Amino acid sequence: MAEPTITNQPSLPILENMGLKALAEAGFAITPEGRDAVWIHDFEIEDPRGADLVFAEIKDAFEDAVVAVWSGRTENDGFNRLVMELSIPWRDAALMRALARYRQQSGLDPSQRVQEEALSNHPGVARLVLDLFRIKFDPAIAADVAMRKEQAAAVLDEVNEALQLVESLVCIGSCCLAPSIGCSCRKLPERCLQSGIG
Repeated sequence: MAEPTITNQPSLPILENMGLKALAEAGFAITPEGRDAVWIHDFEIEDPRGADLVFAEIKDAFEDAVVAVWSGRTENDGFNRLVMELSIPWRDAALMRALARYRQQSGLDPSQRVQEEALSNHPGVARLVLDLFRIKFDPAIAADVAMRKEQAAAVLDEVNEALQLVESLVCIGSCCLAPSIGCSCRKLPERCLQSGIG
C-alpha cells in the first residue's frame, strides 16, 4: 500500500473547510498482526485566523466534527468553521447550514459560500441565532410560551444590535441579507430574522 501524499489526502478538504491550513504531514504505516497496513497521518496545521483560539477548549468539538464529516454524518463545507469559531457541536453547524438553505429558498439570499463567510466573519451573530432557535424550540428549556416569547424578543434585540456592528449589509427590498459592499441600510428587519423560526 503506497503512502498518500499531503496533496492527495482526503482529509485536507475537511481541515480546509474548518479554516485550517496543512503545513506539513508525516505518515506512519502500522501493520496489525494478520491484517493489512493502515496509515496514521500526523498533520502540522495552522489556523490563519485563530490567534484567539485555544485548541484545548475546542478539541472535543473539533474531533467530533472531523469524524462526522469523515463518516458522512454531516456535510463538508464552510459552515464547519463555526465549530472552530464558537466551540459548538457539529450538529449546531448543521443547523446553521439548514437555516441558511431555508433562507436561500426565498431567492433573495446570497450564495451558500457568501453566507458561510459572513457567519465565519461574525460568529457572534451565529451564536445569537443558535440561542434564538434554542429558546424557541428546545423542549429541554423549562419555560412556558410567554417566557419563551419574552426571551426570544430579548435575543432578537441582541441580534439586531450585533448586526449594527457589521460593516456592510446588502439590502434587497425591505430585507437586509449577508455582508457585501455598499449598503445604506444598517438594520435587519425583525420579520427577516423570524423567517422560518417565527
